[in-house]
Amino acid sequence: MHDFLKLITTATLASAMIACGQDDQNAQPEGDQVREAERLACDHILNGPDVGADASAEATDAPESSEQQARVDVTLPSSGEVGYLTFTLREAGEVEFFFDEDVTFAVFDGDVEVDASATAGEAASCPEEVLKSSTYRLEAKGYTLALGPSSSSVVSFFAHFTARGAGE
Repeated sequence: MHDFLKLITTATLASAMIACGQDDQNAQPEGDQVREAERLACDHILNGPDVGADASAEATDAPESSEQQARVDVTLPSSGEVGYLTFTLREAGEVEFFFDEDVTFAVFDGDVEVDASATAGEAASCPEEVLKSSTYRLEAKGYTLALGPSSSSVVSFFAHFTARGAGE
């Protein structure tokens, strides 16, 4: 009887582990995906590669800046003003924007502000380089980014993209 109970207990635990996905050696916990995005952001904010972009003072004149594997160094129109860029996605997914300072940031779909699905302060792995991040679930189309006002004339960000279904 004792061996029978051990067999049933083992089978039940094995079934529970399979149901929870614990049998997949390649499964990556969500926390590891977040750390990977943060690690990339720290590296890009600190080391580049980088591209420059001059933000517009008007949303209607916003230049394109859809770099996704480079740090974008945005020159704001003037200190204390909001600067605008356009950002286009070719496929739907989640975009996490990492900033080198605690700058006011918003994403607009036309005239409507898109709600961030998450925001955070300093990056744990590089708190001096990444001071803020904001995550958005976006469709494949163009958006307007608003940065500032800021006491700095240049604000840098790195955008990390995850396609829908890749981390869900």
